[in-house]
Parts: sequence; C-alpha cells; structure tokens
Amino acid sequence: MTYAPVRSSSHRSKGGFAIVTATVVLVALMALAVALSDTTVGSLRQSHARVTDTSLTLSAESIANLAFNHLQNLSNLSTELNLAKNRAATDDAAILTDEVETAAIVDGRSRLNGLEPRATWKWIGTMTVPIMGTREVQDMYVITATAAAGGPARLYNADGSQNPIEDVNRYRRRRVEALFIKFPQSIYRQAMFARKGYEFMGSATTDSWDSKHGASAYGTVASGANGDLASEGSIVVQKEENVKGDVNPNISMPIPPLTYSPPATAIKLPGPSKGTLTKTTAELASGSYVCTSIDIAVNNGITIAAGAAVDIYVDGPIILTKDWVIPVTSTVRIFQNDYDADLGQTTINGNITIGCPQNPKSFQLYSLYDGMDAEGEDPVPWDIKMNGTAQLGGVLFCPYASFKLNGTFDMFGSMIADSFRESTEMGKVNGNFKFHYDESLSDLELPFPPSLVVVGWRSYDLGFAEFTNPNEPNPALRVRYDDP
Repeated sequence: MTYAPVRSSSHRSKGGFAIVTATVVLVALMALAVALSDTTVGSLRQSHARVTDTSLTLSAESIANLAFNHLQNLSNLSTELNLAKNRAATDDAAILTDEVETAAIVDGRSRLNGLEPRATWKWIGTMTVPIMGTREVQDMYVITATAAAGGPARLYNADGSQNPIEDVNRYRRRRVEALFIKFPQSIYRQAMFARKGYEFMGSATTDSWDSKHGASAYGTVASGANGDLASEGSIVVQKEENVKGDVNPNISMPIPPLTYSPPATAIKLPGPSKGTLTKTTAELASGSYVCTSIDIAVNNGITIAAGAAVDIYVDGPIILTKDWVIPVTSTVRIFQNDYDADLGQTTINGNITIGCPQNPKSFQLYSLYDGMDAEGEDPVPWDIKMNGTAQLGGVLFCPYASFKLNGTFDMFGSMIADSFRESTEMGKVNGNFKFHYDESLSDLELPFPPSLVVVGWRSYDLGFAEFTNPNEPNPALRVRYDDP
C-alpha cells in the first residue's frame, strides 16, 4: 500500500504568524518613529522657544539699562526730572526708543539681537525709601522697556495698511520695569564717611555744632552729638565715648557722575610755570580760574576777596602747607582733576589754618584724584595726607582718594573719602585727630548732576499680538506691541 505524504498545517501557521508579527513590529516601529519625530520636533520647538524667551529677556534688560544710562548722563537731568513730574498729570511717558537704539550700536553691531525695542519713562509718585541710614520720601520714576520678536511692532500702520505677519501666534514680547529715584544732592550728613571700612582709634574724637553759616564759631555754643561716622564697609570704634554721634556702617552712597570741565571763560592763574599757583600774590574776585597746581606759601600766595564766590580748577597736586584762610563771607570751590601721582602728593600739613573753621561752607574741595600713577599703580599707601598740628575748616568730597588722618589735627566741617588707610589693610583714624561736624552743612548740595539709583526691578511677559480693525472710530486705540 502506498501512502501519500501529508503536509503539516502548523508550518503554514508559523509562517503566517511570523509575517503578522513582523508587520505589527514594523507598524510599531513606524509609530515609534513618528512619536520620536514628534517629540524631537516638539523638543526643538521648545528649545527654540526657550532661546527666544532668553533672548527677549536679555534684550529687554539691555533696553532698560541703556535707557537708564542715557538718563543718568543727561547734562540737564534735573530739568528733565522736573518735566517728568509735570507730565504726570496727563499720564504721558517720554519715549526713549531712538536713544536706546543709538546707544545699542557698538562697532556697527546692535546689542539688541535684532529684536524690536521700545523704552519710555515717567514719574509715578512718591515713596518712602531707605537712604544713608534713614528713611525718606522720594520722587519715584519708572523705566518701561519692551523687546518684541516674531513680527513687526504694529499689525496696522499709521496709514491703515497692514503689516505682513506669517504667524501672529509666534509674536512674543517681554517687558522690564525699573523703578528709580534721584539720590539726594545734600549728602553731608555725617562728620566722616569712607566708602571702605575703617577703625576709629586712639584719642580721635568727634562732636558737632551749628555754625549757622558763619554766625557761630565752634566753642561759642555747646558741643553737639551729631558727629556721626559712616561707611559702606565696617567701622570699628576703639573708644565709644570718643564718638559723640551715631556709627553707621554698611550704608550705600552712590557717587554721582563727576566731571572736570573748566569753563572756557576761566581765567588762567598767574605763576612762573604754566599757571602753577606758587609764590604769587593775588586777590581773587568772583569768577572761575584754572591752574596746573596749587602750592600756597604764607604771605606769598593768593587771597580771596571778601564776599567773593570763586571756583578754581586744578589739573594737578594741591599742596597746602602754609596758612590759607578764607573769609567767612566768601565761598571757594576747588575742583581737582585726576592726575599722575608721580607729579606730587596732595598734602595738607603743618602748623597751619586752612579754609574757614568758623564757616566750613566757605571752603569746598571736590576731587577726582585717585592716587594712581600713569601705569595705574599706587606709588604711596595714601593719596592725601592730613597731619601735623593744624586745623582745616571745609567740606572735602574726595570719593576716590585715601586719606592719612593722624597727629594733632582739628577738622571743622564734613569729609567724604574712599578710605582712611595707611597701608593695604583696613583704614585707621588715629592720633589726636578731632572732628567737629558742622550741622548747617546738611542742606549743602553737590555741584554735580544728580545720581540715579534703581530701587526696584521686575520682568514679565506681555500678551500675544491681536488683530485690530484699522477702521475703528478711535485709531489711537489700535493695539501696539508695547500695550499691556
């Protein structure tokens, strides 16, 4: 008997199952590939969005900084601040966009990443803020800076024509608001202020009195207790009983933008060497003068006419080693430029009387000198020396200079310096140094443009752009990219 071969059905089943399985796997892989592609595209979009957001934030902050710097450098800043208050009645902000765009160009390239800028500023009211250890009510201003990307600034132009925007939903905006105040110009509120910390040592003392601008000499009225010490750093007082006043460490005092700009009409002071005021007798009337340096010699220098208002611009060192007394009714303001320290050290020394102890407002020194030589090095451990048995009546504003305060020295008035150092270590006020703060100086203002100080800052996204009807009744209501 012959049997026919029998074909197994399980073989066909296994083959079909394999094909089905392969198809399922292939479909799954394709789905996974699509999912991965979607994920990758989504991640790229998110990454692009993050880059855009970061770029917008940085640009908005740059716009705010550029606008702030522009305001700070205005020569008529005080006038502009008053105008901003006058505009407040109409809630009208001044536009700074053009100034920002101009300032953003450096070496032919923009610092705004190709984004659209807009900047405005205005006065928003008053607020109580901490200033130099106290709280005061100050005018508050705000800079509003906006950066936009993804489309033109306006969906409709002023003439009603529409700007092309491919995808309005990609139009993004970021805004930064910076609150700022004008730091008070009346800063002579302490006997001694140094930006760097110092030690008040030995027999050094402070107290106060009110000269009433020359009407009352020190010693004719009771000694006051407003001989304050202050610093942006720390202050160590060896003998607390020697300080008749408060000790205020770690307070902020912004330095205004200082300039050395002798007027074109300034008279060149006489002297044997390019206007050096030395061994020359002259009486100065009211007006502006300029010289390369000052070296006063007793009975052989200059005098100030009674009642005169004199400004002296000095390019180099100031050496006061002999008597130079300013009349009570006069005012002498010396503006000292920064100079190469190798040309000589500014010095107040010896058994002398300088300025006007009865009316410190009569003698004012404003200095840019920082004690550095042409190579940017400090050739001596201090910049200005006040030493010996002497007395000085005046106001010293030397925010970049270091003073050596030692010996038997009486200071009447107020002083602002970078430090009181004798070495690279913490500064010291030592010896028999007596400081008598004149309380009437509290209303004396700096002869420089005001300094602006940021007191608040916030950053946030604005809403997306939206279409508006160019034929609406009030075209002023059309949405702009800087609208909230």
